[in-house]
Amino acid sequence: MNCKVEQKVERGCPQGGVLTPFLWNFIMDDLLIKLREKFSHAYSQGFADDLATLQSGLDRFTVVSLMQQLLNFVNGWCNKVGLPLNPHKIESIWFTNRKTMIRHFLRLKGVKLQPVSMVKYLGIELDSKLNWNQHCRNRAKKAQIVSAQCKRAIGKTWGLSPKVHKWIYRAVILPTISYGVVVWNTALYRVNKCIPLERVQRTALLSITGGLNSTPTAGMEMLLKIMPIILFLKIIALQTRNRLKANGMWLNWQGFGYKRQASHVERIEAMAHEIPITSVPCSYKFNWLPKRSFDIICHNRESWLVNKFDRETDCVQCFTNSSKSNDSTGCAFVIYDENQILERIFPLGEMCTVFDSEVYAIMQAAHVLESMALSSRRVRIFTDSMSALQAILKCYTASTLVWKCTLALNKLGEKYSPEVFWIPAHSGYAGNEKADVLAKEAAERNFCGPEPALPISLSCIQGAVTKIKCKIINTYEITRGGKSRKDS
Repeated sequence: MNCKVEQKVERGCPQGGVLTPFLWNFIMDDLLIKLREKFSHAYSQGFADDLATLQSGLDRFTVVSLMQQLLNFVNGWCNKVGLPLNPHKIESIWFTNRKTMIRHFLRLKGVKLQPVSMVKYLGIELDSKLNWNQHCRNRAKKAQIVSAQCKRAIGKTWGLSPKVHKWIYRAVILPTISYGVVVWNTALYRVNKCIPLERVQRTALLSITGGLNSTPTAGMEMLLKIMPIILFLKIIALQTRNRLKANGMWLNWQGFGYKRQASHVERIEAMAHEIPITSVPCSYKFNWLPKRSFDIICHNRESWLVNKFDRETDCVQCFTNSSKSNDSTGCAFVIYDENQILERIFPLGEMCTVFDSEVYAIMQAAHVLESMALSSRRVRIFTDSMSALQAILKCYTASTLVWKCTLALNKLGEKYSPEVFWIPAHSGYAGNEKADVLAKEAAERNFCGPEPALPISLSCIQGAVTKIKCKIINTYEITRGGKSRKDS
């Protein structure tokens, strides 16, 4: 039935309503689309009801003229939809190296918008010179307040254990400091801006260890396996860059601006250049998984001991497995159909995770089974990877490999009646043990061809960064060991 229903909204949306953010996004999305179409020379973005616009130009007269046109358009659009702007809640700022304030103003509804020296947008404090002095101090001050509140519950001989206090530092204080570090990471290369942040970590380390005030910071960091705060923040910035790039939201603004020092993008890209895997295209795309034409069955170990689901003879059985050996990954499957046995192995090289290889083995098995003339319509695929089955069971995925695997199983379901079983690993089940032997053989073989063999997942890239993080910690322990700041 084709019909159209219209209802005039006479009241505002209730605060905290489930539908409220969705309806608001409908309104703001229209404004952002029109700004990108009519003012392509400016960059505009919004978060909820916070709208920010960035305009650059050859001189201040051009910048003011272009920005005034954009502001007039936004004002007209807001009046049209019944959301009038308040001039006193709008802030403008010039990003420049000039020591004197630029005396060129924007106007809204007859009100002159005075430029300010610092604005706060989404918790990030932007100053006119982008030196991040005030932001670093405020981040450190906020973290010190949280640390002081935690310290009140700890004494020399009573209170929270050092283990709990260390967990609080990592789970509460560090996220407070590292918020938005991908934007202000250029401050990490200036010693005077790092001092407040290092002071926060030193205070927390002294509280955790109960050490004397003369205890070296490097010694406490080595003892507690905590990375120096500046290195930690650089790693967080790099991981954020990888996540944004995987989502297609990373703005690779290199070479923008007139400053001689490197921008935050150039700093992060320089770090990423040292890790080759971060330059490989990432397989990270949100997809709704289609309706399944196959069944996924996950029995517990006790049910397997009683029923022996792998011993039924009136169905075609397929066992999949994967293995990782010496940083090389491989997968395999074996098919049992009456008197014939079909084996396949797939060396996948070094740039592949065990999870991806498990999913890939299921997908390849589904393709081969669909192309075969099987003796029975009942097909059972056994895998010992619960994580792979849970990924396929979801209604959505960010992995193209999981999405393709689901499509392959659905295509198999058009011809046969497939069932995907979880089977306990290393429990003496013949088919699973055979697939495990084949997977180990595949992992030991060299992959022929350019890597990666499979699309790189975001977890694989982040795992490579984590390895660098562990390497930094080990190097730091060896080189700086128990040296104090004065000795280093």
